[in-house]
Amino acid sequence: MKFLQLVFFWALSLGAFAQHHDDFSTNTIDAYAGDTDKFLVNEDGKLQLHDLEASGTRQAYLSTPSEAIADAVWQITVHFGFNPSSSNYAKFYLVSDKQNLTEELNGYYVMIGNTDDEVSLYKQNGNAKTKIIDGTNKRIDNSTVDVTVKVTRTADGDWELYSKLSSETNFVKEGTCREKTYENAQYCGILANYTSSNGLKVWFDDLNISGEKAQPQYQPKFGDIAFNELMVKPTPAVGLPEEEYIEIVNLTEEKIDLNGIFLCDASKKYAFPSGSSIAPGAYALLCTPKNTDEFAEFGDVITFGSLPALTDGGKLLWIENSDGIPLCWVEYSDSWSNSAFKANGGWALECIDATNKSNNADNWKFSESKRGGTPAQKNSISAKHSDEKMPQLININVLSSNTVQLLFDETMDIGITDPNNYDIENESLSITRIEPIFPKLNGIIIYFDQNLTNEIAGMTINASDYAGNKLPARTYYFSAIAEIETNDFIINEFLIGQKGESVNFIEIYNSSTHLLDVSNLYLCSRKDGELSAGTLLANEQTLILPHCYTVITTDTAQLKKQYDCGKENAHFIEIKSLSEFSANGGNIVLVKRNAEIVDETTYTSEMCASMTAKDGIASAERDYTDLSKWHSSSENATPGRRNSDGKNKDEDKDYDEDDEDEDTQPTDMEYGVTLQEKSFSPNGDGYRDMLKINCMLQEGNGNVTIDIYTAQGALVKHLAGKTEIDGASVFEWDGTDNNGKICNAGLYLIYAETLTSQCGIKRYKLPFAITKD
Repeated sequence: MKFLQLVFFWALSLGAFAQHHDDFSTNTIDAYAGDTDKFLVNEDGKLQLHDLEASGTRQAYLSTPSEAIADAVWQITVHFGFNPSSSNYAKFYLVSDKQNLTEELNGYYVMIGNTDDEVSLYKQNGNAKTKIIDGTNKRIDNSTVDVTVKVTRTADGDWELYSKLSSETNFVKEGTCREKTYENAQYCGILANYTSSNGLKVWFDDLNISGEKAQPQYQPKFGDIAFNELMVKPTPAVGLPEEEYIEIVNLTEEKIDLNGIFLCDASKKYAFPSGSSIAPGAYALLCTPKNTDEFAEFGDVITFGSLPALTDGGKLLWIENSDGIPLCWVEYSDSWSNSAFKANGGWALECIDATNKSNNADNWKFSESKRGGTPAQKNSISAKHSDEKMPQLININVLSSNTVQLLFDETMDIGITDPNNYDIENESLSITRIEPIFPKLNGIIIYFDQNLTNEIAGMTINASDYAGNKLPARTYYFSAIAEIETNDFIINEFLIGQKGESVNFIEIYNSSTHLLDVSNLYLCSRKDGELSAGTLLANEQTLILPHCYTVITTDTAQLKKQYDCGKENAHFIEIKSLSEFSANGGNIVLVKRNAEIVDETTYTSEMCASMTAKDGIASAERDYTDLSKWHSSSENATPGRRNSDGKNKDEDKDYDEDDEDEDTQPTDMEYGVTLQEKSFSPNGDGYRDMLKINCMLQEGNGNVTIDIYTAQGALVKHLAGKTEIDGASVFEWDGTDNNGKICNAGLYLIYAETLTSQCGIKRYKLPFAITKD
């Protein structure tokens, strides 16, 4: 009967490798691999070490398949006919990913004996061994030893180690720990380390293993975890411990195992402690040992040996998995402060909506809790705050002869790395691969199969941000960067007679047919024929397309308030200072690093006097048909757009970024998105204070998205986001931006999108104006 019982257990182990029992009553070790010539089953039915040729110090092992790891129990009895030592001991391998227990492996074993004559639990990583339960020293310090070892482990990685001497009735607990680095259980077994005199003095009996295979762990992806609260400046305290802390939240319905996960800043990776996890929908506070007890009263804490310092000015933090793939990131800044009083210290920054991955400042505010924060608990300002803003491509950089970098203004969906989402106009160019830029995933590097040429290539991108908002349907242009030649850039406009709060500027124009980098240029003047030190226009690559404008100023935002800067594809560069262009005359020189002159102009007092000044300020515009001539602007000034006479506009190719496929405003159509008036004045006088936008869908039910932009392309107001309408609706705008501030007078654009089941997506671009009266 005992033999049949053994056969049953062995058959079960072959099927699931999660149950194993052996009392060695069958007098065979056929079920084991390893040094089978050094073991036998003796006449007492014990598995005995049997090495008659032992010399020096040797090792012998036996192993058998076993996948038990979850809710598992391991037990074995070991006999030594000697007092264990550093050369004479045994290992009971509970978990191993390798059959050969003498090689490098990953797993867990119980050390029985060794120098301290103890029973202890170890973790093995390759050849590195780490004690994780330290048993009682001298526990088996006897001339002969009979000890039974028992180990239990829960599915969550909670271990308990027990031992029982032959003289004892009950097991003695050696210790407990939480550890779940390894769950790839494939083998278990025994290993004897012995000297020549002890080659027959070790035996094992009653090996019992039960448990389950490890269930596949949920593998977190980007967005499953989020930074939810930061105590950046804890002093002076309001009502919380005077310590920095970081709070994270699990946004999934799955328990997330944090083994192999790292908290990172720019200088270091901080491994989450072994055995740490975060429950579905739960918050966890990351802190250090000195303040764990203080914070534990608020909720779950995860204790790190050290954490990155949260510098007052700001910092980029992210969490990544063992493959270096980010799971979340945050880059806070001192500019996020919404309260000068709370910025003094003691108040935590809380996230309004952790599911919003745009990382915009408007999703973070100081806590409204009277304690100054809500560590390990729901935030005091928690609310729905979805990301409904369209992402924008903010820069294209040419990194090498066959690579281009794209940078976006927020985190993008991983689909941005799929070459199938790109359509290149140049048929000779093909994308070989696309690499994401981590940790923000707000950029990519595109690798082409051939080197770029000076021929401008257009590219359309089918991509979305993490929230699913589509990248605007536009054509983006790139090419190899051409060497700047004389007159490739011309000085096209500058302001004479700066006055009061007006912002000075100078405009240059790419008159070539190539993509050019202005970071190679200095803005200088001459004195006695010698160039001044000059100002470098850009410290990093800044690419300007053919027939496009670059405006150099000290305050872009203020300049755009003063003048109509148009909607053309202009680039604005801010420098620290820009000398006034005096009405008494002077000169402007555009020069390369190697002192080659690209363009130079001299303006005289007579020329300035001939300009028609408005309010004491005159804008001098270049005559593109005769570069030696200048005239005053008939529109006060035209920074960032064609000159007022229109003569410097190349007609062969316009690299305006507006989408050629967008529908324009319907004029004689009953259906679509239209404006009741093309201007309004939100001044509260009761007359045309609201902009009314008509939406009528010929196909019946659908939804509409409406965003309002400045003429320069800056988002002002998200008015409607995929709002459902039943055939027709009227939307009204009161002229306030997303922060509730009344917008300045000027030109604006509505970008609207309708979606119906029959006709799909239709897009509309509607210009209008805000007036003062």
